[in-house]
Amino acid sequence: LEELDFVEKYSGLSKKKSKKVHEVLRKVIISGEWRDIYKVIRKLQYRIGMPYEKAELIARTELARIINKAKELGYKNKTRVEKFRWVTRDRNACDKCKSLAKWTREESRTLEEIKEKLKELGGDPEGLIVHPNCRCTITRASGYLKHDFEYEKNPSGQIPPRTNI
Repeated sequence: LEELDFVEKYSGLSKKKSKKVHEVLRKVIISGEWRDIYKVIRKLQYRIGMPYEKAELIARTELARIINKAKELGYKNKTRVEKFRWVTRDRNACDKCKSLAKWTREESRTLEEIKEKLKELGGDPEGLIVHPNCRCTITRASGYLKHDFEYEKNPSGQIPPRTNI
């Protein structure tokens, strides 16, 4: 979890509150409490004293950014996946997210291509989000591996077990 400059992203948030938000997010990630978004929102409300709507916006946006970054690092470091798709969570996704999903459905894309498109759409390419409160994410496009040797049968005819994936 890197230091995030919330002041630029969320108007009206002081540097002191930014540091408190960072600390709350760091603790919920380490403790595993991030899985309960409402608990995170309550912690932001209680510890920082912000209204529910702002706490929800920050919690959803920053947790999505952290989760997407973790997914990106996992794909890069633990798999051989090269192509990805952008997926929306529901029909209520914004037009930018829908267009990005359509673009990656037409042809699966590399992370670099998706990041470039996010930049064009005014999103955050490093956090892999299109806008605040974005609930969309990347997923691997099936069939796009650098090497399929891990999934091929070995000479004895057995499929080898996965290792550290």
